[in-house]
Amino acid sequence: MDDLYAMGIFIVPPLTPPPTPPPDFPEDLQDQELTEPSVTISKNGRLYDLELYEDQYPWPIDSEARERQQHVHDVLIAYFGGSLWHAPITSQLGLVLDIGTGTGCWAFHFADELTSVRVHAIDSVVLQTNLVPLNLEIDIDNVSKYSDWHTMYQDVDFAHIGRMGHRIQNLGNVVNGIARCGKPGAWAEFVDWIVEFQTDQNCPVRQWCKDMKDALSHYGYDLDLPLEYENTLKEKGFSSVKTIDHRIPLSLEDSRHTMTSKKVVQIWAESLVEFSLEPMTAKLGYSAEYVHALCSAVYLTIVNGHTDGYLNWRVVYGQIPRYDNQQVLRAWKNFFGCF
Repeated sequence: MDDLYAMGIFIVPPLTPPPTPPPDFPEDLQDQELTEPSVTISKNGRLYDLELYEDQYPWPIDSEARERQQHVHDVLIAYFGGSLWHAPITSQLGLVLDIGTGTGCWAFHFADELTSVRVHAIDSVVLQTNLVPLNLEIDIDNVSKYSDWHTMYQDVDFAHIGRMGHRIQNLGNVVNGIARCGKPGAWAEFVDWIVEFQTDQNCPVRQWCKDMKDALSHYGYDLDLPLEYENTLKEKGFSSVKTIDHRIPLSLEDSRHTMTSKKVVQIWAESLVEFSLEPMTAKLGYSAEYVHALCSAVYLTIVNGHTDGYLNWRVVYGQIPRYDNQQVLRAWKNFFGCF
C-alpha cells in the first residue's frame, strides 16, 4: 500500500463550497434544551463523543461535522428535485419518525414543510440544533441497543431511516420496531449509499473501500448492508417493497453528469477524511498522514476520471400491510384456535 506515495500522492485541500445562506426560520419554533455530550475528546484536530467514539460512533461531532451533514442534505434534496421521500404515500400523515437523524436536517426540513405532522427525530448522538419547529421533538435514544425502543411511539404513519443502517444490529431492531408501532398501511423508507465498481480495476477508491469495510467491521458496521434492506422488509411481512437505485458515476469526467450529480460526488469525496480518520487509525493502525494520503488519492482519482465506479444512493421502501375484515377474522381464529 506504500505505492500510494510512489504515485506521488499529496494532500489536496478539499474544495470550499460556496457559503450556504442561513435558513429563514419560521415563527413557530421551540427552543429545546439538548444536553451536549458530557465528555468529549480531541483527536487529530477533531472533537469526538468520548462515550461513543470507541465502539459506536467513531466520527466527529464538532461544528465542522454538523455543517457538512447539513450541506450533504441540501445537495441531496437538490438532486432529488426537492423531494424528501420516495414512497408513494397517499394518506394523510399524523406521526413521522426520522431514525438515525444525525444533525436533524431531514426532520427539521420535513417538520417545517408539513406543520400539521408530529415528527420525532431519533439518534444516540447529540448533533442536533436546539432550535426546532414546534411539531418536532428530538429523542436521544439508541435503537440498536434496546429492542423495545418502539414502545415510546404508537400509530406511526411513516418512518424515515437515513444513513444509519450500516450497523448490522440496527437493521433488525429498526424493522421490528416499525412493524410494531406503525399503523396498517404505514410506510418505512431506508436511504443509504453503496460504492459499486464495474470492473476489477485497481484504484485508490477500491483500496479505500476495502480498508473502510475492514475498519468498520470492528464496530459492527457493514458497508454492504443496504443490499439486505429489501429482503429484510419482505421477511418481516412488509408489502409493496421496492428498491430504487440512483447510480451516480464516481468519475467527475463522466459525460452523464449534471451539475447537481457532480456536487453529490464531490461532497462525498470531500467527506472521506472525516469518515475514515478515526476508524482507520484506531482499528487498522494506520497513521493519520496515511489516511489523509489515501483519501487525497481517492479525491484525485474521482476528479481526474480514473475510476469506473458508481456512488449508488439506494432507496428501499415498504408498507405495513392493510388488513381487511376477513383477514382479521381469520387471524383471530388461528390465534385462539376456537373455530
